[in-house]
Amino acid sequence: MPQYNKAVACLDTLKAGDISEVKMYMKPKEEIVLVFQAVCLLQGVKQDWSTAQGLMNNPSNFVQGLKQFDKDNIKEGTLKKLKKFINDERFVPDNIARFSLAAKSVCMWVTAMDTYAEVLKIVTPLRS
Repeated sequence: MPQYNKAVACLDTLKAGDISEVKMYMKPKEEIVLVFQAVCLLQGVKQDWSTAQGLMNNPSNFVQGLKQFDKDNIKEGTLKKLKKFINDERFVPDNIARFSLAAKSVCMWVTAMDTYAEVLKIVTPLRS
């Protein structure tokens, strides 16, 4: 939960203009594209830049959607696919920050979703 709470706190610092700026990139750096492909995967939509831009059409709704994401019900297949991003050496928030602070915050959120899901797998059986 600490990593998740930190990621949500980072989302709280995002301004609509930050997301709008990212959305306007015509040819974003590969690292930024990776972050938003991971978001698309979690959202269950096509994993490409134009789809990601569509998700960011309303920056406030985009950020709110991340905050309200149903983290307790991420499908196992999605989590397996997410590992492709999580294990990519470029997919590190501090690395992403070199290109975009907004993308760094989103990268932290994606990483937190992965960690949360891993912890949930361990904790759920113990709750019974």
